[in-house]
Amino acid sequence: MTTKPSHWRIAHYHIEQKIGSGATSTVYSAIDLHTGEKLAVKVLHEALGTHTDIVDRFKREARLGVELDHPNVLRVVDAGQDGKLHYITMPLLDHISLGKKIDRDGPLDFEEALRLCEGILDGLEYIHRHGVLHRDLKAENILLDDEGCPYLSDFGLMLDPRAPRITKAGGLLGTPYYMPPEQWRGEELDERADIFAAGVMVYFMLTGDFPWHASNPAGVLEQLLSTPPNLDALPDSIRPVIQLALSLDATERFASASAFAHALESSQIKTPASPPPPYLDLNIAPSKRLEIMNKPTSTIPKAHDTTDPRKLAIHPVEIAEGSYWVGKRPPGEFFYANPYLRTFKGKDTEFNLIIDPGSSTDFGIVQAKSSRIIGSFERLSAVFINHQDPDVGSSAGVLLGRYSPESYILCTEDTWRLIQYYNIPRERFVALEKYPEGFSLPTGQWLRPVPSPFCHFVGAMMLYDPQTRVLYSGDLFGGLTDKKATGLFADESDWVGMRAFHQIYMPTRQALRHAIANIRAISEGVEIIAPQHGRLLKGDILEEFMRRLENLPVGLDIMGDRMASQDELIGWATVLERAISTAEGLCDHDLRALLLEDPNLRGLIQLRSNRLEITSMGKFVLERALRLFGDALDEDLLGMVKYEVVFATSELDLPTPSMELDEDGGVASSGSMLGNISGQS
Repeated sequence: MTTKPSHWRIAHYHIEQKIGSGATSTVYSAIDLHTGEKLAVKVLHEALGTHTDIVDRFKREARLGVELDHPNVLRVVDAGQDGKLHYITMPLLDHISLGKKIDRDGPLDFEEALRLCEGILDGLEYIHRHGVLHRDLKAENILLDDEGCPYLSDFGLMLDPRAPRITKAGGLLGTPYYMPPEQWRGEELDERADIFAAGVMVYFMLTGDFPWHASNPAGVLEQLLSTPPNLDALPDSIRPVIQLALSLDATERFASASAFAHALESSQIKTPASPPPPYLDLNIAPSKRLEIMNKPTSTIPKAHDTTDPRKLAIHPVEIAEGSYWVGKRPPGEFFYANPYLRTFKGKDTEFNLIIDPGSSTDFGIVQAKSSRIIGSFERLSAVFINHQDPDVGSSAGVLLGRYSPESYILCTEDTWRLIQYYNIPRERFVALEKYPEGFSLPTGQWLRPVPSPFCHFVGAMMLYDPQTRVLYSGDLFGGLTDKKATGLFADESDWVGMRAFHQIYMPTRQALRHAIANIRAISEGVEIIAPQHGRLLKGDILEEFMRRLENLPVGLDIMGDRMASQDELIGWATVLERAISTAEGLCDHDLRALLLEDPNLRGLIQLRSNRLEITSMGKFVLERALRLFGDALDEDLLGMVKYEVVFATSELDLPTPSMELDEDGGVASSGSMLGNISGQS
């Protein structure tokens, strides 16, 4: 190892001082001479630069650090080589590891340990979902910033299945006290090896010690295999959880980091000794409601850059005055939840409301982002739950049980019957269907429940905020999001995912129309729709998507269509081509282009060899095509096309699509055409 002067330079980084050193590298504080930013620079020991496997591992650490983007995973800013030196640059944190903190200050108190575990396990769940194993999870590899936020670091032993193996089969890598038996044996590892290490780390955080003791690695292995861990030093509630995490048999451990986190959270749920007095005014006077409605509405802030994925990962986003999106947006994923925080300020009081807080998997992110706004969940006043799905509100039990036992749960009676099993006391429940005209808050503002039954649960209830004109809609208007989409607000590209989401989860079009009618009945008008999945709606797209959903067949409406065989889809495509051929040469429109440009048919049809193929929902495609042809063709030609469709479907033994036929100057109603064809009324 070459000794460096106290001030030197590597690439365009001015090295200031040494921060720490390990077996393969040294970390320095440095200044980026291009930007002036202070960073940490990790430099591979020069003497190891000729060891191909070590250099490859170092480069892999750099690549993974760039690709993995999560608030609890230390990111890599830059990496490269300067002469014989390989380096990685990272954000400059407080430069204390969790291990050093415990060595310096002693074991953590229970609340602080669980807070850190939430972030650590959330980061671990993230890397596991991306196919990466840490393999060296320990307190020394958890870095803490000046706010106490934990970061997973040291990717040197991380296993990326996409990369060629660097360690030979049977090779032993890791830190002895944290390694499960299968890692000692040099076997293939999965996520449960990291779960074992996380269990050891929780033990270390709470005791400053390890479950097993020995003076050398062989002794550690002997203790591990022969002596059950003594967990007496741990709180009673957490012992069964750590016992599972430290199981010698990997199949008996938690299957995921999120399951481990949920077990830790659930072990702390408690019921308050006596319910606090009610403080919600649930009977708002009409005059007061009118006064609130006539107040100027807030405008959507323009200062927030919602297109930067790193800002979305770390920061809450203010979508309207006092209304914050506090969810997480994993890069490269297309389905995620949207928890919201709404803060109300009164003259001498405040009211803080979490809306659809999500599952335990998301809890660490929701807590961290909300804490930036209100300081602590202890200042939470209520939790609103749209419906009973675990990804909507399964973390509510943890919220009320451990952080805010005096908060209320706002939902319908139908939803309550299921979410009560999250250990939420009945006395904290407010049944929203009792207050159809809304209720006022201690701060003087007002909230209004808006029913959306069967969207997609019988007890689903939306929540409207007339102060900001934001409607929190739950699954209604939710969707799958294009992996390349940036920002929080929807555009035309979101329709395909929204259509698919509703056709999968919503029971009937009648349920959609009923809920949308309730939205249109809001006299003040909705300016933002904030769903529980996908991206938010505002502006012209809001009304456009609302109109499309009103006419979208879903669930039972398309059950047979969704289950169509490949032969049936080929048949529907044949009918469509016969309809187009009937009109070709007799009109000025390119009918195939007309269909391909329609957003409602996007993803359902494709052009191949100048013929349209139907990939899904053939009957729906035919019905939609006929409606579009109605705007492009004159009445006589349209009639010829419709009759061709009737006879073509009959020949191919397919159901007749719903459409209108003009007969003797009359217009038939939509539905089955058999009566009209036979001349019956």
